[in-house]
Amino acid sequence: MTADGKVVTYETPRALETGEILGIVEAFKQAARNAMEVGFDGVEIHGANGYLIEQFLQPRTNLRADRYGGSIENRTRVLLEITQAAIEVWGRQPRRRAAVAQRLRRGGADAALQPRDPIARRAWTRLLAFHRAALERGRARRGQPSERALGHGAVPPDLEPGF
Repeated sequence: MTADGKVVTYETPRALETGEILGIVEAFKQAARNAMEVGFDGVEIHGANGYLIEQFLQPRTNLRADRYGGSIENRTRVLLEITQAAIEVWGRQPRRRAAVAQRLRRGGADAALQPRDPIARRAWTRLLAFHRAALERGRARRGQPSERALGHGAVPPDLEPGF
C-alpha cells in the first residue's frame, strides 16, 4: 500500500538466475566507473545488514545448488566477483590513491542469519580474515598504507587463499 492508500502489487522474491547475477556484477562495475568519473576516492562494497551480497554469504538465505551456493567458497563467489570488477576499474589508475573496500559483518545483522554451529562460525570468522588479508595485499601492491598503519587493526599475516 502506498502513502496515499493505494494498493499495489509486488513481485514475490525468487532466486536470481545465473545470467542475472552476471548482470548484477556488471552493474557494480558500472557503479565503480561512475564513482571514479565524478571524483570519488574509492568505493565500498556493502555486504552486510541483510542486503543482496550478505544474502549470498549466509547459508540460511542462500539455498542455491549452483556455483553460487553450498560451500563457503561458492557463497563468497558473488562478493569476490563484484570486488574483482571494482578493482579492475580502480586498479587502472596508478597515480590515483584509490581504494576498493568491503563492508562485511560477522554473523550478519539479523540474528536469524547468524551461523549457529561452531564450524560455521569459525568458517565465517576465517572468511572475514581472509578477505581482509587479500585487501591488504592489494593495498601493498598499489603502495597504499595498510589498515594497521591507518589505525584500523592488524591483519593476520599467515592467511593464504583456501580454508
